Amino acid sequence: MPLNFLKEYELDYLHDFAKYSNELLENKKGAGNDFLGWVNLPSEALKTFKEIDSIGKEIRENAEVLVPRSNEKQNVRMVYAK
Repeated sequence: MPLNFLKEYELDYLHDFAKYSNELLENKKGAGNDFLGWVNLPSEALKTFKEIDSIGKEIRENAEVLVPRSNEKQNVRMVYAK
């Protein structure tokens, strides 16, 4: 894909730096590496969504009513019944 705002020699110059920067991000190395939670956010969010969807499906199949209930060990526990 041509980049009209960069010349070929500029791309060549930046190639190694971009590759190195990408490796730092993927390996969570370098300065600020404790602030890289966003790197995996899309895949983690998808996993969470799939878990929620699966639990929702189980509830829909097994219950007519869902009642959130407080619990000392957990913030909320769901109770469902047909």
